Amino acid sequence: MTDHAMRLLKASLHDRAAANKRIEELLKREFAPGTAVSWRLSESSGLAIGLVTRNCYGDRLEVENVHTGKRRFIRAYQLR
Repeated sequence: MTDHAMRLLKASLHDRAAANKRIEELLKREFAPGTAVSWRLSESSGLAIGLVTRNCYGDRLEVENVHTGKRRFIRAYQLR
């Protein structure tokens, strides 16, 4: 790998880490543990309702389904 390609790769990783940090801070403010949320795992799946149990790195949240009691990790784009 050339030096130029290596510098571009490092810059890309740094930008991605900075973006994940900004998303993480936003989610911590907007979706604190105990916040009610709804999510859809795919376009064809039903809407699930639950509570945020914890915030994780980047755009991930751990949620607990209020109907089944199961916990799972979802990404911010799955929120509805």
